[in-house]
Formats: sequence, structure tokens, C-alpha cells
Amino acid sequence: MHNSSLTINKTNMDKKERRMEGKSLHEDARGVLARIAKIPNATVADLGSDKLRLREGDDRGAMIDEIRREASKMTKLTVESDHRLSALRWQYEALPFEDRMFYGEVVSFEDILSAVPDLDHLLSEIAKLDDGMIYFISKKGELIIGDGGKEPSEKTLGLDYHKSRKEATRVSYIDEKGEIVTIEGDDKNIPEGVRIISKRGLVTLDEYRHINKGNFEKGKCTWIEDGKNPQDALYAYWDDTEVNWFSEDPLRVRASCGSRRVLRVKLNFE
Repeated sequence: MHNSSLTINKTNMDKKERRMEGKSLHEDARGVLARIAKIPNATVADLGSDKLRLREGDDRGAMIDEIRREASKMTKLTVESDHRLSALRWQYEALPFEDRMFYGEVVSFEDILSAVPDLDHLLSEIAKLDDGMIYFISKKGELIIGDGGKEPSEKTLGLDYHKSRKEATRVSYIDEKGEIVTIEGDDKNIPEGVRIISKRGLVTLDEYRHINKGNFEKGKCTWIEDGKNPQDALYAYWDDTEVNWFSEDPLRVRASCGSRRVLRVKLNFE
């Protein structure tokens, strides 16, 4: 399923096309969207370049505005027809304003969907979380999504830090063919120069302090991301009034300690 991030996916238009008599700007915009396929890193900003030439006499700014309006309509239809996106909208719009802000502006749910690299991939990765829920937008422009259970998933309990980190780790990138490749268990063996679209791993301490206001880990604890081979690992939980965290031998197994996994999706706000 294509999203409305306006990725331009036709390599070249060798000749400028003339608009057919009576053809509207709206119809032209739909035509541009119909040519969207899989060219990594190209955007609607390429309109007018060799990647996507304008027809003779076209106004570039007016065309871009119309393409964005059309893409917004398509996104709305997608949300209304997919219960998974409807649920995500409810989650996202229930967040405080500050958790939906990027560079001082509140980002709409439609703009989030438009900025997601691949909507099918996003939904697939969320499905692999435990009651996946949206946490917030990071300062890096990432959509932070994580396990939604009040305590760590039962299947993550009783593993040491290393096994917990390996189980939590998933990295997805777009290869030279434009295909999505996912590597599990290792966040280092990624080819140079590829476009990473999502990373999953253990929750970081900053993320955990941001999201846990007494709603998570009141009875159990969770491992905290602390690198691949730390001398001491961290675990954290809610202690009556605040988040507490402590150092631990990364090889120690704690029956009450599990993983709160976090999916970080790079958003394209261009």
C-alpha cells in the first residue's frame, strides 16, 4: 500500500508533456500521484527537475499545492477505511500537544502519515509490539511507538540484558533495489549509505522518563538500552512517585525484569 508521503517514483519523463485541452490542474495532480512508485529519497520537491518534468505552461507552486491537497484526501480515505489507522489516529490525537510537536508546531495525524516512509511497513512493525501504542514525536523527527502494556510482556521476562536487547532489536532499511530489508538481533550489520526507515530496540532512559508518569512498571522492571556490551546494564521501574533506575550485571537474570520495546520511525517532513 502506498502512503501519501509524495515519493516520486518515475525515473524520468524524457519530453515535456503538453496539457490536453480541457484537462484540469486537479486531474494533472492525480496523474502525478498515479506515477508514484519506488524511487528512494525522491520527493514532490523534484517536480520540475529531470526526475519529474512539468508540462509546458504549468505553474510549479500551484501544481505542488494541488498534489498535496489530493494526497491529503487519499490519506483521509485510507484512515477511514482501515481500522488500524483509525485506532492510531485516536491514540495520536489523545496525546498532549507537546508530544505531537516538531520544531514548535503541532503535527497533524495526516501529516504523520504523509511523512511515514512506508505505511505497510509501519503497520506490520506495530503489530509485532505488545499492544503497540504511539508515545511521542522525538526531537530527531522520529515517531516513537512502543509496547503498550502496563508491565513488560510475559514473553520478555527472565532474560538477561544481552538476550533482551537481541530479542528487541530490528532494523529496516531500503536497499539499492528499493526493497525493504529487515535485520533482526543486530543493529550494527547495516550496509553503508542505505536509507534506514525504522529501528526497534529497548527503551532508552530518556524515552522511559518521558513516557512513564506512573503508568508503566509498577510491579516489574524493564531493561534500559545501554549499548551492545556494557560493563553494567540499567533497569528501571516506577517507584511510587518517580522513575527509578539502577545498574546491574548484564548477565544476571531477573524473573521480574523484562523489556519495553520501542519502534523509532524516521519521518520525512520535507
